[in-house]
Amino acid sequence: MELSGAILIDKPPLITSYDVIRELKPLLPVKKIGHTGTLDPIATGLMILLLGTATRLAQYFLHLNKVYRFTVKLGEETDTMDSEGTVTRTCDCSNVRAEDLTAAVQSFHGPMEQYPPVYSAIKYKGRPLYTYARKGQTVELHPRTVNIGRLSLDDFSPPYALFTAEVSSGTYIRSLAKSIGDVIECCVHVTALRRLSVGEFHVEQAVQLQDIKQRLECEDNKYSFLIDRETLLTKIKI
Repeated sequence: MELSGAILIDKPPLITSYDVIRELKPLLPVKKIGHTGTLDPIATGLMILLLGTATRLAQYFLHLNKVYRFTVKLGEETDTMDSEGTVTRTCDCSNVRAEDLTAAVQSFHGPMEQYPPVYSAIKYKGRPLYTYARKGQTVELHPRTVNIGRLSLDDFSPPYALFTAEVSSGTYIRSLAKSIGDVIECCVHVTALRRLSVGEFHVEQAVQLQDIKQRLECEDNKYSFLIDRETLLTKIKI
């Protein structure tokens, strides 16, 4: 019998969202698996996988807010806007204080126009933007409106600053970090990123990939990690 429902995964770092699917699909009695939002390779945290007929519900996750915790390094800018990239610019940020960052984040609330990173999976003429960036090709990027519900500075240990943000779906944290840097007039890049929640789903409810593999080896209640379709419908409020 084909499974239908969702799995909450705590994604490990340094693998892609599609790597997670590729690892699990051969292990599960299911023809279709999809996710409800890509995480960057350096990112960890909550990934929601939809299985079987539940993949038809993917569109209903688009309106759900997401909460992220992320670390920014001041004084360096990279081509990918994160620590996976090559440093393209440095600047002196030694005069930046915690008070400056606190004041900066207070300006981010409500709708804002945001340009996606050139190294992203957004499609341009049918191809992801990163395919153009890797070839040194430039494309015309268009801003889109995102919404910042909450942004706070949690810690500042120069040159690193830790933030928590609640944002609308489609928001790029790397672009948000750059915007913070623009306000304080300092080049920055993201060094760590963790998704804490998507709507009512939280990373504390998620399971590790290795845990799923171990559970599948047990005969009793081997699919206990699966959230059934009916429960999903109540959570996404259709």
